[in-house]
Amino acid sequence: MLVLDDEGLSTPAVFRRYDELHPEPHDPAPVEELINALGSQVLGDLSGLFVNDLAEPAFTLRTDLAERFNRLDGAGIATVLSGSGPTIGVLCESVEAADALAGQLSKEGLRAVRADGPVAGAHIVRSS
Repeated sequence: MLVLDDEGLSTPAVFRRYDELHPEPHDPAPVEELINALGSQVLGDLSGLFVNDLAEPAFTLRTDLAERFNRLDGAGIATVLSGSGPTIGVLCESVEAADALAGQLSKEGLRAVRADGPVAGAHIVRSS
């Protein structure tokens, strides 16, 4: 499920804010647990493992987005800010759960679209 936002968020501004918050280099978040969870094919194993280093600076620039994220966190198996924002992804356990969440969000005035998977990946649709 992707929860969309009409206001937008400047990618350069988010990266600048990240640099202000974290002036010293640091190691990236470990991914071994995430890789193992993806390999298990058990959706519940992904809970709490999605990390986006740009979430913190994005949320300091848009506190309303942080509030929305916190409200959505727990609505599915995992929640993550997409890139520098403002789209929020929610991994749902089923199509039915995603549709129910989309309906609830629509009543709250939010736009949400379901993104089903797995998908074939990038391929040429038409060559010119």
